[in-house]
Amino acid sequence: GPGLDPVRRRLRWAGTRRAGPGRGAAGVQGLLLRGREEGSVLRGRNVSTVPQGIPEAGVRKLSFTSDTKDAEELNQELSEAFSARPDTLSSAENPESTEKGSTFLMPEGKDDNFTLRLNDKGLQDMPVLIFECQKLKRLFLHNNELRTLHLNVGLLTNLEILLLERNRLTCLPPEITFLRKLKVLNVSHNQLLNLPKEFSKLVNLQELFLNHNNMDEFPFALRSLETLELAGNKLKTLPDAMVDMEKLKVFNIDSNHFSIFPRVLCYLPNLVKLSICQNSIQSLPKDIKELKKLEEFSISNNKLIFLPVQFFQLTKLKDFRVDDNKLEYLSDKLTQLPANIHRLRNLKELSVSRNQLDSLDERVSHLKNLSKIELSGNLSQFPNALCALFDLKYLKLSGNSISEIIPGISDIKDLEHLELNKNKLSSFSACFCSFTKLVYLDLSENEINSIPAVVSEMKSLQVLLLHHNKFDSFPEELCTLKFLKALDMSNNQIKTIPLKISNLEAIKDLNVSDNQFASFPSEVFHLSSLEKLTVSQMNGLKVRGHFLQVRKLTDCHAAKLL
Repeated sequence: GPGLDPVRRRLRWAGTRRAGPGRGAAGVQGLLLRGREEGSVLRGRNVSTVPQGIPEAGVRKLSFTSDTKDAEELNQELSEAFSARPDTLSSAENPESTEKGSTFLMPEGKDDNFTLRLNDKGLQDMPVLIFECQKLKRLFLHNNELRTLHLNVGLLTNLEILLLERNRLTCLPPEITFLRKLKVLNVSHNQLLNLPKEFSKLVNLQELFLNHNNMDEFPFALRSLETLELAGNKLKTLPDAMVDMEKLKVFNIDSNHFSIFPRVLCYLPNLVKLSICQNSIQSLPKDIKELKKLEEFSISNNKLIFLPVQFFQLTKLKDFRVDDNKLEYLSDKLTQLPANIHRLRNLKELSVSRNQLDSLDERVSHLKNLSKIELSGNLSQFPNALCALFDLKYLKLSGNSISEIIPGISDIKDLEHLELNKNKLSSFSACFCSFTKLVYLDLSENEINSIPAVVSEMKSLQVLLLHHNKFDSFPEELCTLKFLKALDMSNNQIKTIPLKISNLEAIKDLNVSDNQFASFPSEVFHLSSLEKLTVSQMNGLKVRGHFLQVRKLTDCHAAKLL
């Protein structure tokens, strides 16, 4: 039409030709105009990605007869949706009318946030009617079967959010660069090999998600980007031009082919969150200290042998994950951490599981704000340094070789979650009983055979896992835990259950499988709050004489009786 540049005229003509009989530009435009007067959002029933800020109030429901997979059929239904009069729409007060088909919601009001949701429809092509929606701001096409994007996508010049993840796209058309207002683009879980060379023209793009494609390079420096995710590709290097991406705050390159830490990352001044897990990186550059705003750093599943002293200058760091590496020390080939480790005063979460650490340096005790530590698969003894971390709430020490608990552990008075499973503990330490705030305790797969009487002091305990230990009788001491909700005593040598088990007034989940009961432990019938019971044995159980009670239990609760 008049006033359109040559590219827009070509795009509009292509869309008009594919619209089919009776779907000329003028006719479709008329339908759209009437539809916009009545409502501005079409919302799909099955939604997996929903941007924030889309209002739900004042909504009318329009019911479609089926989940349409044919683009032409969907064109017809979309046209009817746009042209339907208010008195012909299904009422929001009658939800039963929407049960049989896919439901779309059309909020009242202006079309300032015009959103079209066509996700989860099995689409192989884009419905051409989309390209007449000139005011469209959000287009959701994720979880379909799209192999290409129509070149008319360039007509949607007001588009701000485009969701295309989980399709079968192998490329993006150059016309996508006409979407100059685009802020969020998600093309994760497709089959992209590269991006069009014009891609850098998307000057307002703030969030770009390209996870799990087949890209072996990312040659652009998109200066407007704040979030960039490239996990699950085939990248080996990053361009030096990335140093110009000064606004970048979140960067993810997990599961690629990096063997050397990309030094250019050290010069992204506003980087807050960096994840580079599942690569083959052997060391961190000294320039890592330049990431002065870094708060979250994940570099698990690599081949790090040590951390450079400069790493401990990241004073803003709050969360550091370095699991599954080859660390023998937590510093630069020294047995001790640097004296200025206390400068990591903001560090709250530390995960160093499955490395080659035999012990933990005493200077870790200077990290006073640590609230969560994971140190599984490393240690031969309980680390003294942990006892000085008074703010610790979550401690995971699974799969170590710890055989004894030191008395100093009692000083961690705010501990809420403790995992010491798969160690070599021979007793339930009385020190545990001083944890009056502890909610979750896992001591499974040890060699424990008794419980101290002071366990009754653990007033907050809700989950206790003691399976695969050496108990030959059910510990009566546990019956004092009136707030316990889940108890696993499976895979022991227990022969009977005491009547006092009825004192477990809050228990909902009880597992006593694979013990040595001669007959069904009828004492469990006294547990009025029980919702799930697992009682199975390799040699079976005799339930004769208790059949009616077992039937009543299985009718009321989810029980597994073998």
